[in-house]
Amino acid sequence: MIPPKKPYTKEQFFKSTLTRMKGVSGGMNRTMMVNGIVENGNKLRRLGVPRKEVIGIISKAKTAHDDWLRNTKLRKQRKYFGGQKNK
Repeated sequence: MIPPKKPYTKEQFFKSTLTRMKGVSGGMNRTMMVNGIVENGNKLRRLGVPRKEVIGIISKAKTAHDDWLRNTKLRKQRKYFGGQKNK
Protein backbone atom coordinates (compact mmCIF):
# COMPACT_ATOMS: atom_id res chain seq x y z
CA MET A 1 0.00 0.00 0.00
CA ILE A 2 1.33 3.45 -0.94
CA PRO A 3 1.02 6.13 1.76
CA PRO A 4 -0.77 9.35 0.77
CA LYS A 5 1.35 12.27 -0.45
CA LYS A 6 2.38 14.76 2.21
CA PRO A 7 1.33 18.34 1.47
CA TYR A 8 3.94 20.89 0.40
CA THR A 9 4.64 23.11 3.42
CA LYS A 10 5.58 26.76 3.81
CA GLU A 11 8.86 25.69 5.45
CA GLN A 12 9.73 23.52 2.44
CA PHE A 13 8.93 26.46 0.15
CA PHE A 14 11.15 28.80 2.18
CA LYS A 15 14.09 26.37 2.14
CA SER A 16 13.65 25.66 -1.58
CA THR A 17 13.49 29.37 -2.41
CA LEU A 18 16.59 30.13 -0.33
CA THR A 19 18.51 27.28 -1.96
CA ARG A 20 17.59 28.54 -5.44
CA MET A 21 18.71 32.08 -4.55
CA LYS A 22 22.04 30.73 -3.29
CA GLY A 23 22.34 28.79 -6.54
CA VAL A 24 22.08 32.00 -8.56
CA SER A 25 24.87 33.47 -6.45
CA GLY A 26 26.94 30.46 -7.48
CA GLY A 27 26.19 30.79 -11.19
CA MET A 28 22.84 29.05 -11.73
CA ASN A 29 20.59 30.43 -14.47
CA ARG A 30 18.42 33.23 -13.03
CA THR A 31 15.43 32.40 -15.27
CA MET A 32 15.51 28.81 -14.09
CA MET A 33 15.51 30.03 -10.47
CA VAL A 34 12.54 32.34 -10.98
CA ASN A 35 10.56 29.66 -12.80
CA GLY A 36 11.24 27.17 -9.99
CA ILE A 37 10.16 29.62 -7.31
CA VAL A 38 6.96 30.47 -9.21
CA GLU A 39 6.22 26.78 -9.76
CA ASN A 40 6.65 25.99 -6.06
CA GLY A 41 4.68 29.10 -5.07
CA ASN A 42 1.82 27.86 -7.25
CA LYS A 43 1.88 24.55 -5.33
CA LEU A 44 1.23 26.50 -2.13
CA ARG A 45 -1.47 28.59 -3.79
CA ARG A 46 -3.28 25.41 -4.86
CA LEU A 47 -3.20 24.32 -1.20
CA GLY A 48 -5.00 27.52 -0.21
CA VAL A 49 -2.15 29.77 0.91
CA PRO A 50 -2.92 33.43 0.09
CA ARG A 51 -0.81 35.17 -2.58
CA LYS A 52 0.40 37.82 -0.11
CA GLU A 53 1.68 35.13 2.23
CA VAL A 54 3.60 33.41 -0.61
CA ILE A 55 5.17 36.77 -1.52
CA GLY A 56 6.01 37.32 2.17
CA ILE A 57 7.83 33.96 2.32
CA ILE A 58 9.81 34.92 -0.79
CA SER A 59 10.73 38.25 0.86
CA LYS A 60 11.93 36.44 4.01
CA ALA A 61 14.03 34.10 1.87
CA LYS A 62 15.50 37.12 0.05
CA THR A 63 16.44 38.71 3.39
CA ALA A 64 17.99 35.45 4.61
CA HIS A 65 19.92 35.17 1.32
CA ASP A 66 21.21 38.73 1.63
CA ASP A 67 22.40 37.99 5.19
CA TRP A 68 24.08 34.78 4.02
CA LEU A 69 25.77 36.58 1.14
CA ARG A 70 26.99 39.41 3.39
CA ASN A 71 28.43 36.90 5.89
CA THR A 72 30.10 34.94 3.11
CA LYS A 73 31.81 38.08 1.84
CA LEU A 74 32.97 38.98 5.37
CA ARG A 75 34.44 35.49 5.84
CA LYS A 76 36.34 35.83 2.56
CA GLN A 77 37.69 39.23 3.64
CA ARG A 78 38.81 37.85 7.00
CA LYS A 79 40.54 34.96 5.31
CA TYR A 80 42.21 37.29 2.81
CA PHE A 81 43.36 39.80 5.45
CA GLY A 82 44.34 37.14 7.98
CA GLY A 83 41.79 37.50 10.74
CA GLN A 84 39.19 39.75 12.29
CA LYS A 85 39.16 43.44 11.53
CA ASN A 86 40.43 45.69 14.32
CA LYS A 87 37.84 48.03 15.80
